[in-house]
Amino acid sequence: MKTATTSLQLALTPEAGLLKPVPGCEEGVLALDVAEGCAAACVHCVGGHSGEKYGAPTQVTVVANAAARLEAELEGLAGQGRRPSRIRLGWASDPLLPIPELRTVTLAVMQVALDRGVAVELHTRNVVPEDVVQLMKAHRHMVHLVVGVMSVRDSAVRVYEPELPPPAGRLRAVRPLLAAGVPVTLRVEPLVPLVNDTQADLEAVFDLAVKNGVRRVELAYLALTPDTAKSLSRGMPRMHREMLRGLFAEQPWLPWAGGSRKLLPRMLREAGYDRALAAARRLGLIPTVCATAEPEIRLARHCVRPLGDTPSGRPSAASSAASSAPPAAKAVAAAAQLGLFGEALLKTR
Repeated sequence: MKTATTSLQLALTPEAGLLKPVPGCEEGVLALDVAEGCAAACVHCVGGHSGEKYGAPTQVTVVANAAARLEAELEGLAGQGRRPSRIRLGWASDPLLPIPELRTVTLAVMQVALDRGVAVELHTRNVVPEDVVQLMKAHRHMVHLVVGVMSVRDSAVRVYEPELPPPAGRLRAVRPLLAAGVPVTLRVEPLVPLVNDTQADLEAVFDLAVKNGVRRVELAYLALTPDTAKSLSRGMPRMHREMLRGLFAEQPWLPWAGGSRKLLPRMLREAGYDRALAAARRLGLIPTVCATAEPEIRLARHCVRPLGDTPSGRPSAASSAASSAPPAAKAVAAAAQLGLFGEALLKTR
C-alpha cells in the first residue's frame, strides 16, 4: 500500500443527524459515516473522494463527537418507540482508513451501537485492525463485516485502487473473525468489462475467498456518476478509458439515490453476472447480485447479511432520517451537462 499524505481535520458538527436511510435497502437499515473525505483515492469512487488530481486524496474530516451524537440520536429514537434494525457503518467514506483518529472514533461508535442492542454492518476496503476484530468477536451475533475487493491482479489494483492494502491482506485479516463465528461477506465491486470480469479474474478472486474461509460474495458492475466520470478521465489507461467511453456513450443518465448515474449495457451486465454466479457456485460460494446497485437485473437480490441470533421485529427508525440526495430531475440535468465523461475524458494523454 502506498503511503498517502492526508490532510486531516477533527470536527464537532452537531447541526445534522448522523443516521441516514440506506437507499434501496430495508427500512430499518440506517447508514452512518464518521468522516467526510477519503485518503484512498480509488479511481472508481462514486463519492467524489479521488481528489482534484487523480491519486491525490481528499481532506479527511473526522467527526470527533460521532459517538456522543449517535448515543443521543439512538436515545431520541428510543423515546419515540423506534430503533434501527442495524447500522451500516461506512456508506460514503471508509471507516477503517489507516488514520488513528478515525479508527478510534469508529471503535467508539460501534461500541455505542452494540451496547444499545443495535446491530452493526461494517463496510471497508481496508484491513480490519485488531481492536475492531476483538470488539466484533465479542459481539459476533450483532455484527457483519463486508470487505470490498475489486481484483487480485496487481495490474488492475494499481490502476483502480492504488492506495489500498493488497486484496490478499484484506481477506487474510478476516480469518480470526470467521473462526470466532463473525459473518463475513466479500463484495466484488466494481466489475469492469475485460478488466476484472473475465473467467480467469473471477475465479482468482473467488478462489482467494474460499482459501480464507469466506463463503458469501456480492457482485456489482461499475456505474458511471458525475464524480466517477472525473476520476475515470484522469486515472485510467487510455485503452480502458476509450472502451468505457464507447460502452457508456449511448446509455441514458438515470435518477439514483446518490444523484444520477449511467449503467453499462444491460446485455453485457447480465452475461457477466451469469458468468460470475456460475464460477462462484462451482467453488461452493453463495453469490448475490446486488439489487440496490442493479434493480433491473433479473437475478439480482437484496443482500441478506445474517447476524446470527440478533433480535428481530423491532420498530423501524428509517423514517426519522431524511435523505439528503438532490431531486432526481435536477441531478440528471446536472449530469447531462457533463457530457459522457466530461471534457477531460475527451483529451488523450
